[in-house]
Amino acid sequence: MSAGHLKKLQSEFSDFVMHGRNEDRLIEQLCAPKSRHSVQGLDVYRDAYFIRLEAALAHDFPACERILGQEEFARLAGDYVVAQPSVSPSLRDLGKGFADWLRVHTGAAIADLAEIEWAVMRVFDGPDCVPVDSASMEQFAPEDWASLSVELVPTLTLLSQTSNADDVWCDRQGEIKLQNAAAKTLAISRNENMQPNLTILDNRSSMVLIALSKEGSLASASESLADLATVDEIPELLAKALLTAFAHNWVSVVSNSKQERS
Repeated sequence: MSAGHLKKLQSEFSDFVMHGRNEDRLIEQLCAPKSRHSVQGLDVYRDAYFIRLEAALAHDFPACERILGQEEFARLAGDYVVAQPSVSPSLRDLGKGFADWLRVHTGAAIADLAEIEWAVMRVFDGPDCVPVDSASMEQFAPEDWASLSVELVPTLTLLSQTSNADDVWCDRQGEIKLQNAAAKTLAISRNENMQPNLTILDNRSSMVLIALSKEGSLASASESLADLATVDEIPELLAKALLTAFAHNWVSVVSNSKQERS
């Protein structure tokens, strides 16, 4: 078999396993085409591939599997991997789009829970970062705040949720039912023991921290509060949000963009 033919056969085999679109064409290239053993052999490979992917998703989203039940979770996981085939040799990123997919196909509550489970995974294997404390603000005069940039630690995830998924995730006894609830912003981070922390933020603090996570500047964070507070109230609200961030070790860098440019 030539290298070119082998490459083509490997490509067609991969297409069959992941998509099942070319079974007849692939069978013709086997040693015993169209035999019962050939067909069964191909099915073994294809079934094993999807079973492995579904098992990986069950490992990454155990609370979702508990709420949905093994059979329904397996069905949804199978539909997901068909709709969004894995493009990486690693299973680490397989569930990256699972929460968004669930939001479309099953609803907000189970998607909220999947978002939490995915964020918790980032807590465990996200990049290390040494946080700074509130003393880092003391080097800047109040008039410098408009040009300050605040970077949040990379393992912090801010989620806008409309369910009680956080209570369900924390419920180790499985007694709390997943249901819709009042809208809130959930912050997921890791503590000094490398364990996940779930914190519910008030509306204004969440807007400040979301603005900082996107753009990093206190000026942008101030603008995010323009519709919720007066000009006189904004500095106090900024300070409150920053104190929350420092208290939970969510801040990695505080810098003055004006000084850096000079």
